[in-house]
Amino acid sequence: MAVAPRMPIESGCPDPIQYMHPTMRRNYGQWAYHDRPRPGVLRHTSKHNERIWTVRCGTQRQMDVHTVKKLADIADEFGDGYIRFTIRSNVEFMVDSEDKVNPLIEAIESAGFPVGGTGPTVSMISHTQGWLHCDIPGTDASGVVKALMDDLHDEFKKAEMPNRVHMTTSCCQTHKAT
Repeated sequence: MAVAPRMPIESGCPDPIQYMHPTMRRNYGQWAYHDRPRPGVLRHTSKHNERIWTVRCGTQRQMDVHTVKKLADIADEFGDGYIRFTIRSNVEFMVDSEDKVNPLIEAIESAGFPVGGTGPTVSMISHTQGWLHCDIPGTDASGVVKALMDDLHDEFKKAEMPNRVHMTTSCCQTHKAT
């Protein structure tokens, strides 16, 4: 008699609420507006007049454990202990007081990460990582993205573009770069 195959556990993504800054949890779905006091910083104001600041910095797409630990240490010391990674490999720290924003920015930049990527800027370039897992990559997207972001570094930090700029590259010969 055949044994039924083992079925995978499909638990999906964890509940994000448990990882949110307390101010974000309290005001989830209750935001009145947000603005950008400077490039890389968002100020969110709730309908209850509570505020939280998000500071965004750029990182490399593939991170070693030491880089992740450095970012976590910055979050613990300057960012109320909360950090999140965006789909474009940016890192965002949340703080509940405007007084914490500048020390957080100084810590991020002194650790070698640029603060920016909000508003009319060049956002981090998303790309495939074919050379890590593919035997037929047409190019090394990571190298191309590194060269592009080296040239566009100032455009990530300054909000002087006519609009937001999103770029994507691909190493695979079966995908088109946009």
